[in-house]
Amino acid sequence: MAGQTTNVATDYRDRFLVELIQNAYDAQPKGRSDGRIEVTLDMGASEYGTLYVANTGQPFAKNNVESLSYVALSAKSVGQAIGNKGLGFRSIVQIADDPRIFSQIPEAVDPKIFHGFCFRFASSDDFDALIERPSHRQLAKKDLPKFHIPIWLDEQSDLVRDFARRGLSTVIELPLRNQSASDVARRTIDELEAQEVPIHLFLDRILELSICIVSNAGNLEKSFSFTRTEQRQKLSGLIFSRASLGADGEYLIARREVSEEQMKATIAEAIAVNELDKYWNEWTGPGDVAVAVRLDAPINASRIYTYLPMGDQAEAPFSGYLQGSFFPSSNRKNLDAQHRLNALILDEARALVADAIFHLVGVSESNRPGALTDEEAAKVVAEMVSWRSVSSLQSVSELGTAMAEVLVSRLGCESLDDANIVPCVEVVGDQSKLVWKTPALSRDWPPGLTVFGKVEAAKWAQETNSWPIWAMSEDLSSRLNAFLDEECEMYLGGPNGEERARLVEVVAQSLLTASSRGKKKWMMYFAELPAFMENYGESLAGLQVLIGDDGLLHRAMDYVSKPKAGKKNKGRRRQKQIAIFSPPDERRISETSELRINPPAKLKERFSFLRNDLSWHEELSETRLFLEKNNLVEEFDREAIFSRLDRTLRDERNKEVLRGGLRWAFELWRQARSSPRPFRMQPQFRFRVPIQSGEYIDAREANFSASWPEDTLGGLVQEFLDVAPQGLKDVQEIQHQLLAETKHPAFLDTHIDDWVAFLSELGVRRGLHPVQKTSTKRKFKAHELRDFSFVEQFGIPLTFGNFWRDDIETGDNDPLYLPLSTNYVIANDLLWFPCQSDLNEFTSVCQRKYACLVLRWLETSPEFSSDVEVHHEHNRNSDSRRWPMPLTTFLRASCWIPTDGALVSDETEPVAVASEIWLNDIEKELFLPFLPRPMLELRRLIERGGSQLLENLRNRAGFNQIGRDDMLAEQLAMLCDCFKVGKFDPHFRQRLLNLYYSTWRKFLTAVSSSAEAEDQILRPQRVLIQRGNSIEVVNLHDEDEDALSVPVYICDTGRLGDVDLLMASGQPFFNLPDSDSEVTGKYFEAFYGERIRRISKVEYSLQADGKDITEVKGELVNSLVPELRSMVAVAMEALRGTEAQRLPSNRAEVLRKLDQILLAQAETIRFVIDGNSVRTDDLNRQSFSLTTEEGKVLIVLKSAGVLNWDRIDRCLLQICEALGHVSLAAHLRILAFDRKGKEFGTGGENVQARVSAMADTLRLSQVEVLAAIATLNEGLEARVPLLRAALHYAAGPNAIRRFDQQFAMKDNDTVALRALWADILKDTTINLEVLDAAMRDAHTSRDFREMLELDFALFNQSLSAVGENMELYSEQHHRALEAFVRQNDLRITQCILYSERKSLGMFRPFEGYSDRRAAIYEIEPNMSWYPAYEVPPEKLLKDHLDAWLQRQGALSIDSDDLPSFNLTQVREHNRRVFQAFFVKAVPIVRAWCAKNGVSNQAEHFMKPNSSETLRKSLDRVGVLDFKKLDDEMLLRWCKAIGAWPGDMDATLELETLGLSADDLEFEAIEARKANENHKREARSVSFNGRSIDPEDDIDFEALAEEIGGSLSRSVLSSALNSQASLAIIEDDAKRIKNSKKNKKEKGLGRLPRIPPEKTEFIGRLGEIIVYSWLKTILKGQDIDAAWKSGNGGFITGRDGNDGLGYDFEVSYRKQTWRIEVKASLNDPQAFELGETEVAAAREAAKDRNGFQYKIAYVSYVADSSETCIEILPNPMTDDGASVLRLRGEGIRYSFERV
Repeated sequence: MAGQTTNVATDYRDRFLVELIQNAYDAQPKGRSDGRIEVTLDMGASEYGTLYVANTGQPFAKNNVESLSYVALSAKSVGQAIGNKGLGFRSIVQIADDPRIFSQIPEAVDPKIFHGFCFRFASSDDFDALIERPSHRQLAKKDLPKFHIPIWLDEQSDLVRDFARRGLSTVIELPLRNQSASDVARRTIDELEAQEVPIHLFLDRILELSICIVSNAGNLEKSFSFTRTEQRQKLSGLIFSRASLGADGEYLIARREVSEEQMKATIAEAIAVNELDKYWNEWTGPGDVAVAVRLDAPINASRIYTYLPMGDQAEAPFSGYLQGSFFPSSNRKNLDAQHRLNALILDEARALVADAIFHLVGVSESNRPGALTDEEAAKVVAEMVSWRSVSSLQSVSELGTAMAEVLVSRLGCESLDDANIVPCVEVVGDQSKLVWKTPALSRDWPPGLTVFGKVEAAKWAQETNSWPIWAMSEDLSSRLNAFLDEECEMYLGGPNGEERARLVEVVAQSLLTASSRGKKKWMMYFAELPAFMENYGESLAGLQVLIGDDGLLHRAMDYVSKPKAGKKNKGRRRQKQIAIFSPPDERRISETSELRINPPAKLKERFSFLRNDLSWHEELSETRLFLEKNNLVEEFDREAIFSRLDRTLRDERNKEVLRGGLRWAFELWRQARSSPRPFRMQPQFRFRVPIQSGEYIDAREANFSASWPEDTLGGLVQEFLDVAPQGLKDVQEIQHQLLAETKHPAFLDTHIDDWVAFLSELGVRRGLHPVQKTSTKRKFKAHELRDFSFVEQFGIPLTFGNFWRDDIETGDNDPLYLPLSTNYVIANDLLWFPCQSDLNEFTSVCQRKYACLVLRWLETSPEFSSDVEVHHEHNRNSDSRRWPMPLTTFLRASCWIPTDGALVSDETEPVAVASEIWLNDIEKELFLPFLPRPMLELRRLIERGGSQLLENLRNRAGFNQIGRDDMLAEQLAMLCDCFKVGKFDPHFRQRLLNLYYSTWRKFLTAVSSSAEAEDQILRPQRVLIQRGNSIEVVNLHDEDEDALSVPVYICDTGRLGDVDLLMASGQPFFNLPDSDSEVTGKYFEAFYGERIRRISKVEYSLQADGKDITEVKGELVNSLVPELRSMVAVAMEALRGTEAQRLPSNRAEVLRKLDQILLAQAETIRFVIDGNSVRTDDLNRQSFSLTTEEGKVLIVLKSAGVLNWDRIDRCLLQICEALGHVSLAAHLRILAFDRKGKEFGTGGENVQARVSAMADTLRLSQVEVLAAIATLNEGLEARVPLLRAALHYAAGPNAIRRFDQQFAMKDNDTVALRALWADILKDTTINLEVLDAAMRDAHTSRDFREMLELDFALFNQSLSAVGENMELYSEQHHRALEAFVRQNDLRITQCILYSERKSLGMFRPFEGYSDRRAAIYEIEPNMSWYPAYEVPPEKLLKDHLDAWLQRQGALSIDSDDLPSFNLTQVREHNRRVFQAFFVKAVPIVRAWCAKNGVSNQAEHFMKPNSSETLRKSLDRVGVLDFKKLDDEMLLRWCKAIGAWPGDMDATLELETLGLSADDLEFEAIEARKANENHKREARSVSFNGRSIDPEDDIDFEALAEEIGGSLSRSVLSSALNSQASLAIIEDDAKRIKNSKKNKKEKGLGRLPRIPPEKTEFIGRLGEIIVYSWLKTILKGQDIDAAWKSGNGGFITGRDGNDGLGYDFEVSYRKQTWRIEVKASLNDPQAFELGETEVAAAREAAKDRNGFQYKIAYVSYVADSSETCIEILPNPMTDDGASVLRLRGEGIRYSFERV
């Protein structure tokens, strides 16, 4: 029994107070309602306080005392009280060990004291006095429960007596066991005060339940009470009560009894199956069942009662309270609905609800039970009926379904759909009243509506045959809906589409009747329409719900199905009736007063518009979109209007209607033209326009006439017609198609520019355009195709058919071969340019006008098929060919281009075929003056037409392009023909030859790189060759020519002099200047065989005075003419312009060539070529040059005797040719003439004087004099200091003194100085030739030293001795030391680490370890090394490092105390172990800290990147380098460095730490939440003051509007070409010097790493900003189409391509601009390019590509007030490279602003 007491205490834990109140209630007599219960917690009555529970009513009797002494034995009769098992009282064991009961006797004489049963229960100490035998005492103490033996009390405290004085009949005194019991008592009272459900709702016998707490000092600490009054009404066996619970609200309670017979029968069944104990057979009286619903407010929680509320889990099956004689669990927290007794009570409860609803819905308001109002009655019925299954009632059947079945039975209907139980509202007059409707007619009306709200719906309920459910709370409405939806088949929930639409229609009719023009009401009507109709918009189709601009109601557009003719059940189509359109957006329209949107009168019956004064594009924008989406109206997007108008006018014959329709279409189009997104007429529209005859024809067949603006080409067409031969069929057709004049009533001579644009979009043609020639006959016999008679079927003259056939025959693969004689098919219509067969009829003027029209058409970039397929009717795949279109033949083969003159013949007709015109570079000179070219008028037209016209001329018409690799052979032939005809100004002769030779060079280069066989290469037949001084054309393929006997010699040796000799010989030869002569010879031989002779393969010799030239020994010209060097140096300074630019940057190179030229004289010179001897006596040339076997140039001068200035003058030209600068000859001849009469090398003048004199002769400035002297010295002055050091190195200080003494006297004379140093060094180890080379070529002291192979240290000593700076390579020393350190850094690290190995072994951190480890890379070399070593030796580096280690107190690098393990392996091991440890430790540390309330101690394990932070902390003190670690070591180290929570044991054992798996799981969930929040914060962007998560569903259109509206005016108004002001980047040396400073000052450095979602969103914001900007500054362009990237799809809905390398492509200043957007949240002044972007930038950087590539750099994208757009140059251009610095290894650029 003791165990049972314990179990009771456990089951009733925290319910002791409720159980005591229940016992107190049971003491109240039935039929009374004035009972009182008092609960007092007096903290001063005992050490921990005493709890008193007192009550009026029946006092304790003997049987009550006995019941408390035995578990589950109660003195209360079964059925007479709330509890009857006697268990509840024992729940006090939770708080008290010594309960005391004081009770009064009935009609006590002295009510100041309790006279009845007053007792306590025996304790263990009492057993010692009561039981004599020890064994019995021991058994009693062991087995008897606590509250078993009563001990009578004689004493009563004043507190107890006070209860008696106040008339209470019983008091239970509970001295609290300890502080914990005291806390529980307080908490229980607090919970009672904060109850969710009213405890006294069904306690109808009491008037008041009061509770208070008294402090130790006797003060009232807390006091509250529950009161209850009730008004009852009996009705047909039910009792309705309206109960008032004071602050706990008003309730309607329905109750009735369950008959005693039913109760006993059910109890008997339950006992039989052991569901109840047998003592339940003692049940007497009826059972009880009741339901309650709160009237004045929603309830917090529903609950099941057994007079008192059961536990929180005991949820009632409806939103109210259910009370009954249930059999709950022992703790009263739940019950089993399948228990027979409980099932009975539930059945009775459902029947009670059904009866209550029957009485509530079937009576008038005045007769309702409880005097309920409409509002209260609707709520009560809705709450009571909405049953649902709950977990507290474990039932097999659905409780809602069971409730529905009972209702159907009680209300006598077939199904619940027919039961009038749903509270609905109906408006009668102006009053709303409650009506009860069936679920089939009841509707859960959408909330938040006015025009179509419940009131309006109730007003028209009879019209719509649907009633809105009475207004109630959202929760109650949801419950009622759920019940009806589940249990009623006919219940729809909200109104269906038809009902909504009907209400809309009746409301619209009522509005029209009330006030047809009342704008405000109609605005409200339409504003609510989308929300009300929801997804039922189509239900409005055909109903009169739209107010038109005419003030009448119109039916919404409806689609009706109509069968096609001849078909009954198939081919159904959807056809609209009258078209209703929304009006245009007036905000986007200019000149509104001149525009009309209403159709002409005769079209109004087919068109209507919504009322125009309503705000369709502002407040009603959503409604307009709703109507359009549901096809109730057509969007005012022109296309729909035009489409319908097009269909309406297509078969119209009335010209007035046609004119009006055309004008209306124009006005609508023009209205759109003023909007930001102009509309283009679609190709499928077939509008008709008036022509000059007054008729109306398809706009696509009409041509603009002369009265229209010039750019329509109407004037040009008229000029052509004025001079064209009359009577030609095509001419007549053109005349018939001319558009009516601008003053025609359709055009009214107003807005002509707009009319031009509109008519152009309709298809009215500018100028002439090709037409399609069609034939009804498509199949032709083979012979008809062979003789081209078939063309007449297409309306093409047979004369052109023959011309067409001839053109086709020039193609490959015999295109006219037709293997069969049966039918062939012309697969396409034929394209024909008007009058293309009439060219022979044209005059010259007519021809020019016609050619202009053809060019203007080609300028439009036409797209057309160039060929037509001809195939056999049955064998298309095997018997098919393609012929050029007649149009193509015309463009490519007809002579339609008037030219300046004859082309390749003496014909007088100045016309040419397209292929005879060769185009040059448009950026230079498009038409070369020496080639055939169109007449001036046509040239200007072509040049203005730009690159697109040129492209069409090349690709469509067949114009040739100069320089095309695949046309070089043809270009050579053309140039030959032009030269031969000679119809050009002789001034351009040399330009033609230059182009000819450059073409040969390109041709040979292309051939040499081609894999094509030589005999397959197309080569020119005619070649320009030279004979003497003349140029002539020779056909090297024509073997019949007379010149065959004379071969053409090809200069292929590269020798100077071959051309001179060949010219002198008079033999025909070909010399290709500036080319690879060997390649030239090779391919000419391959091309022309025996027609040519290669100079390299023929007998060739030169003789001077009878000797072979190889025997002639010339002398260096400089030694013969010492002044010549100075003359050349001065002459170079005299050159100007391009000739000066051709000189090398180091002009001394020219003098070096001069030093290699040899000169020889001979009285006679002759040469033999290919066996023919040639004398030079009769030639003007007096000198000849050639190249010796040693590679030197030998000039042979035809003269005898002493060499003088006259003879030098004769060979100056050859000298200049050898130097490669012929332009020097004129200046040298002037200088030579000035020195006539003087001997070579005389005059005694020094170099400076000589140069000055020559400069005066050529009128040069002093600056040029100094430049010439510097060239002569070849930088001698700069190298003299190095020479002095070399002299000191080789010959000592005396050599320096000797050199210095004589140096000044030599006056920088190079020859004299060389003689001086050669004399000084003659007996030393210095190689004089090497020294000469060093003095000429060495640029640095290092070059000088290395060329002379001097010792580094000794040379530095010599440099220092002569006062020069030594060679010091500090950077190399730093790099060498750094390399040595890095090669040994692991061992050096161990040297440092193991100096503290004892401390580390004792788990003491090595403070400063990471600083010392890092410091090894900052060790500086010893400066004393610099002069001695170019690169320090390794031993020196090792000793230096050991010295540094010694100063640090570390071990030597060779120390034996160093560990043998591999540090890299230790680090890798420790990284893995640490990571695994951290993963294990994190949840444990977090869970422990959270459980112990010290989360602040877990910062090393909770912060972002805490793993990396902790790892670095351990690494900083040497832990991860010292030895291999395990978890235990890591725990100790975490403790040692303060990373482990201070009060937490250094262990990961959960049990030791007092943790469970649930603790870890909870903390893991919290960690995941924190991680998700961290990720969200990391990827979110703070935009205009709010945070946007890129992964949320973002309305990008709204975002774009916000951006466009918030960007500053300065940003939106900046021009596209306003390039950012950027600083020129520094050179590398200066940049390296300032790099650290720049990074600190400007914040430049690594671009921040951010999540890819954030990067993508920032980029998208940047593109939206640029999109808004471009729309503002480029108003005439379609920026939606210009947005090429994938981001554009978020705004425009178009597919994008992120692989282009740019985001936008716009037209600006007649160029295409490709713009790549680079955006950032701040202003890093840096950006990165991806692979495709680099490719796009490089492509745009190529010359003459027609594109501009720009970077739109957008800073501060997330703050519109700070946003800035800057245009940066293409990084791949010179401009970009000058201001954008390439950073790092990727394609990353940075820049700096000025």
